[in-house]
Amino acid sequence: MASKILSIDLQSDLLTAVLLGNDINKDIIASTALITAENTPEELIAELVTRLDCSDCRCFFSIGASFFSFRNLTLPFSDRKTIKKILPFELEESTAAPIGTMLIDAMVIPPVWLFCISLDRQCASRNIVSASRSRYG
Repeated sequence: MASKILSIDLQSDLLTAVLLGNDINKDIIASTALITAENTPEELIAELVTRLDCSDCRCFFSIGASFFSFRNLTLPFSDRKTIKKILPFELEESTAAPIGTMLIDAMVIPPVWLFCISLDRQCASRNIVSASRSRYG
């Protein structure tokens, strides 16, 4: 089991990271990094790896809300299967990118409210894959 925890937060203009070490029965901050996002995500992660000792650690990665699109919808049904089928059509006209390039999910708030979240597939894969390659490759 990993003895350290690396938490990475990517915003549109900043990458922050905290490396927690384990000291007997408590976590302590072993090191931190703050990198301005002037480069590609791959370059940011590569710089992070040079600043922090990322060996033998579990990694948690968060992407800032500015990368997502949020919508509230009202539908006359609350069945997840039906929502999954109809959601792309409901969101199609309100998204900047083509709906086929988006990752979409929704949370049903009874009785008929939906909180919808979408993220560009290319953005998600580019950021998460670059973090994984730097960590494991």
